[in-house]
Amino acid sequence: MSNKSSFGVVGCVLALVGIPLAFACCGGVIFLAMPRTPSEQAAAPPSSSTAKQEKQQPAADDRDDLTHFVARYGEPDEDRTSAYDNPRPLIPSRILTYKSERVRALYVPKNAEGNPKSWLWKLAGFTDPVAEVAITPEEVVRRMAGRERQR
Repeated sequence: MSNKSSFGVVGCVLALVGIPLAFACCGGVIFLAMPRTPSEQAAAPPSSSTAKQEKQQPAADDRDDLTHFVARYGEPDEDRTSAYDNPRPLIPSRILTYKSERVRALYVPKNAEGNPKSWLWKLAGFTDPVAEVAITPEEVVRRMAGRERQR
């Protein structure tokens, strides 16, 4: 059994034209994000390592990938976020894990401003939580077929 973190996000800070950017890689997906401003850091809520406290999900929004995924496949076995960690990471993440289907979906905020409960989440990629490898969206659809809800 691997002792890797379930978040599996590795980041480093780069400077590009004097603007700090964060580079992260998870399951073969690479993305960039800007760190929070000092005023956003001061307004950060208390630390928490789980999204279970976030049971009040925002209304379905066409721009929110996470809401659509949960509406299609149901509640995950695990829902973890780093949005409330103190200090908050440069790139907060939210990870949904469906254990029996061996699917882990990683999301990053589209609008990491204000209260995390109002954030919209963008899909960053999928991994197999057992094998710790990236999986394609087509493979996710195949694995999650038994959970798909009728529309």
